[in-house]
Amino acid sequence: MSLNGNANAEDGSVLTLPTRLDSAAAEEFRSQLLERQGQPLRLDGQDTTLLGGRCLEILVAARRSWSKAGQQLSITRPSDALRRDLRLLGVSADIIEEGRES
Repeated sequence: MSLNGNANAEDGSVLTLPTRLDSAAAEEFRSQLLERQGQPLRLDGQDTTLLGGRCLEILVAARRSWSKAGQQLSITRPSDALRRDLRLLGVSADIIEEGRES
């Protein structure tokens, strides 16, 4: 499973999230986020069908880290499944969606 990154000069980088953000994807997801630390980052979630607890922990920690550094971290085009899993895991999509503040 691969997380694809695309450069976007205006808005930082874009990281396309994999279909499944489960335990098997957690370490690669974490590594991909760390590589982009210190710059604005958009996570494209349109194809994500599953968000597991471990990847949610990584995502929330990254959001806090980006916020502390004064950088934006957001999910663009979250799939219905991604929104559902966030809700089921007790997290409001507002904290990570583009244009929203935590």
